[in-house]
Amino acid sequence: MNHRWEALFALVSVAIAFVPVFIAMFVARPTAEQMRAARERRVALYRRSSESRLLILNDPPARS
Repeated sequence: MNHRWEALFALVSVAIAFVPVFIAMFVARPTAEQMRAARERRVALYRRSSESRLLILNDPPARS
């Protein structure tokens, strides 16, 4: 078989193997709006948590 055909076959095989993976990653990637909303939910949950209150209580007093 011609080396050019072998190289082309290898390139097509790699593309067939990896293109669906990259398409799936692109489709599953959250949008900027979804990421911002998720971050805001996490921050709100943290601010309501007891860990957040403990950190505030352990902060040194502000100097005046």
